[in-house]
Amino acid sequence: MAHKFILRFQRVSSFLLLTFSQTLPFLSPKNCVVEISIPVQKDNIHPKNSFQWPKLYFSSRDTDWGIFRHNRSPIFPDDVESITMEIWEAITSTLYTRERLDPDAFNNARSRISNKSLPIRRDVDRGRIGIEIDGANHLFRSKSMTDAKAIRYISLQLGAQLTKGPWEGYEKSEEEFIRPVAIYFNTIKQTLIACEELSKMKHKSSSVSKASYDNLIFKTLGQDPEIPREMRENEKGSRKGFREGKVDPKKGILIIVQPTDFNSEFQPPGPAVDSVSYLQKLVAKAAVENLPVVIISPRFLTQQYLERCNWNTIDSQRSFIYGGSEPPRGPTPWILRDFFPPIFAWIGCAISLPRDIARNSDDNDLFFFSRVAMMHSVLTEEHSWDLFGVKEYNDKQAHQYLASTNATAGKPTIAMVKTIFDEWST
Repeated sequence: MAHKFILRFQRVSSFLLLTFSQTLPFLSPKNCVVEISIPVQKDNIHPKNSFQWPKLYFSSRDTDWGIFRHNRSPIFPDDVESITMEIWEAITSTLYTRERLDPDAFNNARSRISNKSLPIRRDVDRGRIGIEIDGANHLFRSKSMTDAKAIRYISLQLGAQLTKGPWEGYEKSEEEFIRPVAIYFNTIKQTLIACEELSKMKHKSSSVSKASYDNLIFKTLGQDPEIPREMRENEKGSRKGFREGKVDPKKGILIIVQPTDFNSEFQPPGPAVDSVSYLQKLVAKAAVENLPVVIISPRFLTQQYLERCNWNTIDSQRSFIYGGSEPPRGPTPWILRDFFPPIFAWIGCAISLPRDIARNSDDNDLFFFSRVAMMHSVLTEEHSWDLFGVKEYNDKQAHQYLASTNATAGKPTIAMVKTIFDEWST
């Protein structure tokens, strides 16, 4: 005997739309309620514990952002080691095509219905990887820690992790090997500071970690225009595949830390002239050598009028641009189009919260929410933006999962973050 199940959705996800678009072409994400009847045999009904209900959106007001909650609460990386491993996993998965499917690709496949196309990562840009980190100083207890210094620290840890080969689960090799990793900074001053910080890290690390740190190559963007010799092919070598965007991570990796057109660490701060041109040349040379490039937290915000030929407004700018808790709405360099959208984003403080509202925990301990943090990764289901409330009590911190938003809507704005916190922090 056949039974019929009726599933009611407040908003139809991209995956269901793609699945049923051929048989049910009238489906649209604007439908308030859609019923899908699925006939099944009595003997094939899923047990209660094994059947996973689809995500239900909470109200028609939430359909623009697609607010939902994961069945399993995601974990927010709250220390340098965990965030480094999250970035490492995202990079290695992207380079070897192991990331989760991008829901925007499904939406673009339906563009004939919605007449709207969203920016997605192309295969030709697989070796051009963007990472967004903002508020990294919250990873440290020291009040003197700045965001720029914290990002440098994470970059050094990431570079040391990437040098270790083979990458378990991604590369096959009979023997371990060390791949060269070049880390580029904006100024000579920043490069020298990074060298000093690396020396302190090596002094505190084990002998195994020291070997990884020794294989890091430090460069200055604009001052060192050539690819490091360790990564270059000889004159008779083959450079096939660079037009298709093919890369070979075993040859080496380039990491560019916070490329910017404004040096805020200078006294007084001032513009960094030709920084976009330097970045374009370096990325082009890396492509010729089949080398992947990782850009961490690019900040090109001030010279759009001085370098007008290199700038343009990207579609869905509000959603996909780099730039901290609230995405800026100004033009961005053409070269960053190849690094959109970032494969991993970690925002330590999307909004700050007043500390005068104390609450009781299950153990009757007083705590308060100090801020809201959020994270996005190509390894999470549907590439969602996951929001967390930061609870502080007894000089400790904990991250409480609040809710998630659909990747198609882009990075949540401050107003949306406040709305989610007000509704889901109880």
